Amino acid sequence: MRRTIRPLIALASVLAAQASSAATHNERVFEKAWRLVAERYWDRTMGGNDWNGVHDVYYPRAMAARDETQLYVVVNRMLDQLDDSHVYATSPRDLGWEHEPPDERAMPPARRATLLDGAILQLAFNQFDPGDDRWISGSIAQVPVLRGVILDLRDNSGGRDDVLDRVAGLFTTRRQLLIRLIGKKTIEEKTRGAGPGAYQGPLAVIVGPNTASAAPGR
Repeated sequence: MRRTIRPLIALASVLAAQASSAATHNERVFEKAWRLVAERYWDRTMGGNDWNGVHDVYYPRAMAARDETQLYVVVNRMLDQLDDSHVYATSPRDLGWEHEPPDERAMPPARRATLLDGAILQLAFNQFDPGDDRWISGSIAQVPVLRGVILDLRDNSGGRDDVLDRVAGLFTTRRQLLIRLIGKKTIEEKTRGAGPGAYQGPLAVIVGPNTASAAPGR
């Protein structure tokens, strides 16, 4: 009898460890997706949702998911509550990655200011992050005789709408409509005008296949 019980005990221990590992993985993935939206989503009303309440609805479903496919179905159903086509989750496996990518917050923004011939200032930045508007304003101020500005958004994947509002506001003296989104409710974004200090000279915006989301031209 002992010889029978010991293998069963060992098997039960292995299964318990696997279940615990799966539950930990489910919780980590779900909580990360929920937290990123809670901390970084551009619409602070969360599309009219109680985001804490959404968490409470979908958390037990995520914990009950039996595999990666089921888990990401639950995560995406949670994200669907935002009614935003830009927001969805794709598993590392479906992207062909062996491991999950590094935390987005660990990747610093990339900014590059280049003074071209003819006193033309080219400003390239990869996303709309806090501080971008100050960097752009400071870069413009450093050129005494500026004959034109190029905003290079070819590798800009978007970002925070409040930063977009401030960046756009650097080039207008008044507050005006920038974006209107119509979903569960209508959301309007307006520029935050720089007033008399706004740059009013020649301006060009470059976009490309990698331009997305909050970046103009999408």
